[in-house]
Amino acid sequence: MAIDLTLQNHITLCDETYSLMLEENKILKETGSIPEGEFLKRKQNLLLRLDASVEAIKELNLKDSPNAYKYADLIKTAQKKLMKISLLDRENEQLFLKCNAQEHIKLSSRPKTPERIRALYKNEPTPISTDHENQE
Repeated sequence: MAIDLTLQNHITLCDETYSLMLEENKILKETGSIPEGEFLKRKQNLLLRLDASVEAIKELNLKDSPNAYKYADLIKTAQKKLMKISLLDRENEQLFLKCNAQEHIKLSSRPKTPERIRALYKNEPTPISTDHENQE
């Protein structure tokens, strides 16, 4: 495959990745829950295609090509897109953490009945006094 076509295909995949990550960002912000099912399948499929694209670029060995300067614009375009993807990925990661924290709080914050509180205190060992408390 020609170098310019390989790079152009990679840029197209970067565009698809950015669009998918924007969709993920929207889901995380609007629903407050982590995307599942079909969305994850699409994301996994795209990642496999990106891996194949990166391998194809590695095989090009552009640094040894005497005409590498011809592809500088395509390479810069791909780098800019990757930076945008990285920034959006960081934001999505923060939203994931927020969603996970909210799920954890939902699971651990069940109502405490008076019986449950009594049982908790009943099983609590008596505190041991420290030397500092004995000196006073």
